[in-house]
Amino acid sequence: MKAVVVGATGAVGSQLVEQLLQSNAWAVVATVGRRPVEVPATLQGKLQQTVINMDNLEVEGAPAFAGASTAFCTLGTQRGVAGSAEAFRKVDLVYVEQAAKAAKAAGVQHFSLVTAQTANSKQWANDMLPFHPLLYIKTKGQAEDAVRAQSFPRVTIFRPGLLLKAKNATVMEKVVW
Repeated sequence: MKAVVVGATGAVGSQLVEQLLQSNAWAVVATVGRRPVEVPATLQGKLQQTVINMDNLEVEGAPAFAGASTAFCTLGTQRGVAGSAEAFRKVDLVYVEQAAKAAKAAGVQHFSLVTAQTANSKQWANDMLPFHPLLYIKTKGQAEDAVRAQSFPRVTIFRPGLLLKAKNATVMEKVVW
């Protein structure tokens, strides 16, 4: 089987790629992203990397999805890292939707998405910084809706709580962990 991972350099994606590469269930593990993934040399044999301009993910990333049975989307950022509410939504919603469309066009049968524990597209939110937690919840819910709208035969949505991240951890994450 072939897996495609979009968001492979992040906290979740990097761990996922390593586990997929170690598994005998996957013959090929393809990544799609703005920079290459760093993995141990012993795991590089079945890794195919596609480095693209994420603003053109649906077109430039399309070849990576060919022949894949499952796509995993672990894209996500923080408003502070992204620089604005608009840039945050671009990563957490627009790129997720483009990845789902590229996977669907390639005939991928199973799309797996990592969002957030409280994801809810109906959540009231605006772009003002004090309301960012609400924008986060709403955007993650909208990403789920965008993936479901592609009507994949199978969709899996993972809604973790706080993630243990080595870098770019928020104040709340540092306090909890």
